[in-house]
Amino acid sequence: MNEVAVLPRRINIINAALWVDLLAITLLWCVSIIIVNPIGDFPIIDDEFYGRVVQSVLATGHYHPPEANMPFITNMLWGLLFGLPAGASYTVLRFSSLVAGLLGLFGAYILVRDLGQSRWIRWVVTLILAFNPAYYALSHTFMTDVLFTTLCIWAAVFFARSLKSGSSFEIALGTVLALAATLSRQIGMAAPVAFAAVLILTRGLSRKTLLRAASPIAVCVIGLLGLYRFLAAGGRLPELYNLFTNVEISTFTHARTLLITPISNVYCTAIYLGLFLLPILLCTLGLTLRSGSKAVFAVTAAGVLTLIVGAVARSRFGWSDFMPLPEGHLLREQGIGLLWLRSPDQVPSLPEAFWVCVTSLAFIGAALFIYHLSVWGVSVARSLSSRRTMSEAETATLFLLFCGIILALPFIGIRSTDRYLVPCLPFFAAGLASFSTQPGGQPLRVATAGLLAAFCLFSVIGTRDYMAWHRVSAQASRDLMETSHVPPESIDGGNEFNYLYPAESTPKDIADGVKKLERKRPQYFFTDELRKQYGLLIALGWRPPSTQYLVAFGPVPGYRVMREYAYDRWMPPRVQKIVVLQKE
Repeated sequence: MNEVAVLPRRINIINAALWVDLLAITLLWCVSIIIVNPIGDFPIIDDEFYGRVVQSVLATGHYHPPEANMPFITNMLWGLLFGLPAGASYTVLRFSSLVAGLLGLFGAYILVRDLGQSRWIRWVVTLILAFNPAYYALSHTFMTDVLFTTLCIWAAVFFARSLKSGSSFEIALGTVLALAATLSRQIGMAAPVAFAAVLILTRGLSRKTLLRAASPIAVCVIGLLGLYRFLAAGGRLPELYNLFTNVEISTFTHARTLLITPISNVYCTAIYLGLFLLPILLCTLGLTLRSGSKAVFAVTAAGVLTLIVGAVARSRFGWSDFMPLPEGHLLREQGIGLLWLRSPDQVPSLPEAFWVCVTSLAFIGAALFIYHLSVWGVSVARSLSSRRTMSEAETATLFLLFCGIILALPFIGIRSTDRYLVPCLPFFAAGLASFSTQPGGQPLRVATAGLLAAFCLFSVIGTRDYMAWHRVSAQASRDLMETSHVPPESIDGGNEFNYLYPAESTPKDIADGVKKLERKRPQYFFTDELRKQYGLLIALGWRPPSTQYLVAFGPVPGYRVMREYAYDRWMPPRVQKIVVLQKE
């Protein structure tokens, strides 16, 4: 890199501009929450699994982990902190995630501020995270993503500071936060691993350096293995704990997907990161273009070629629907969120022209992202080969981008989608921000502001619509149970409701569900053990085809409409309906 920011020698917390900005971030976050209206005692996505753990601890004092493949300890404790005063309703648990989301924004702002960047760049990075569609929507759930991301950010803040100051105290703080992140999700060790790699690359292999590098990793590994042994010894290890690890191993033992799956997932990762990071990529464009070289352009060309091959692989093997953007976990044709009720085709999709525009921006962003990483990678390679001492800013950039890469790597082998990339965003955004010492020219600033405003509108309105139909659907199911006295096992109210009130399923039903999943995800190779594990997962939300009552987005053949519930949809503006159906 030709220019680097000069890191401040001391972090001054008594700074009026800092507190004004943090207050402004808080007000913006709160205003958006009021628009969305997160109130409602109903689960969203997998909230039922996670909320039940907190509710059980409050009721019995005993910890029973959720049926998931993650530790969840930190999330459980965070939920208890909010649930102790008034109970762990889904509204309370949702607010715990909203608070965690705000703390994550503070961390992102401070991470960039510590790099010595301008106020404009700090705001750009903070808003990229705040109104990322996945981060924002997940902040209105009790899913693990947001708290995990926040813990990773704050761990990185202290590790990055220790790289500059050499402070053992800041290493200790970073280690504690990294342990908390690891006890939420195993990949929370990303920051300690990145810290160790950067410390060894920049300081050499002395005994002191190795001790500093290894200690945070050792603490996280011991904590994770200790928890695993504790759960296994007590017979409380969930049957689905190792599900996705087994999927990855199974997938990579077959030649057909050994190469194609990673290329396909690299494509999806680049497309989504390119779209989400486009505002900061535009901010730093001028400097990186001046940093180009033959090596940089060669690496960029190889990366863009990989994108094209990945797009062909996904479409050729039918591994993804296109909008034409690859359909994500939360980013869908209709806006934001999974439509888990029957007749989802009754919910209008956003115009095709909108998705063509979004996809075009994503491809541009992906190419720029690859180019920026190429500039950084070539610069680092030259510094290491020439044994030139890196500046503090270059060292911090190396650490942040390593964090982002490590957090993204596991999903290259399994399935890369919008939600899984949320923890990477602040690290890539902050790392890319260090390319620039200037806020960019006026046209780039206007384009950046326009993109951020568009992200904000899409995320807030899309999440508001997502909450609206969930609220009405929950009311419809409640009315069936309380007014019509229908047992919950006789109602198919979508996966979230079905998870809350599971019904009995036969082995044949489960086997049929696994066969459908195998057809839907041909890149996976299902061993007998995987079929058993996925069968358990399918059984949790299963309802027989003969279910007496349905809560749906529209009519279903063989059922008559009992009741209709209307709600206002803002994107696109129209009155939408949730219907209650009874089998004829």
